[in-house]
Amino acid sequence: MKIVLTGGPSAGKTTVATSLIKHFYDDLVLVPEAASILYRGGFPRCTEGLASLCKQRAIFKVQKELETLKEIENPSKSYICDRGTLDGLAYWGDNQDLFFSQNGTNLEDELARYDVVIHLEVAKMADYNSDHSDIRVESYKKAIEIDEKIKKAWEKHHCRFIIRTLENRDFVERIYLVHTLIRDILNSKCLDDLKCEPI
Repeated sequence: MKIVLTGGPSAGKTTVATSLIKHFYDDLVLVPEAASILYRGGFPRCTEGLASLCKQRAIFKVQKELETLKEIENPSKSYICDRGTLDGLAYWGDNQDLFFSQNGTNLEDELARYDVVIHLEVAKMADYNSDHSDIRVESYKKAIEIDEKIKKAWEKHHCRFIIRTLENRDFVERIYLVHTLIRDILNSKCLDDLKCEPI
């Protein structure tokens, strides 16, 4: 089974993914975020025009190869992907058809790559930290915009859960909710029996 953990910047995806691997180490393998690997390796953070398209094509290809590599190395386990291939649509621009043609694929095939999508909404403004890492540069306003675009990119997936950001919900509770959801997913004989609704 392949599960995507997605959402905008500072949603807590990597922290949650790491905690899941520690807790469900017998069942899950982590597929790390392709963009982070590329940026930390010196890949340019170009944001506009043709240069940005080059960046997103590279991220897309690395993401797919990372997933394939983990599947080859761990054929008997399920996979938690820190972002998925469709996340690139949030950074691509308005021409989604170009995204698919440039990457030699289509929406249906990319949705079918993943069994479950778990979307973590961006942290509350008081908790948002654009200086959290050497690769996060988005303002809070931009993070919210990206979060909404990612939601739209995955909206047609048949099994998507959204972990909401609520004023009375702290990050520890969000981690707990994802852990509970993952346990239910791993124990489920049929994903269609799960209620795919915001949590």
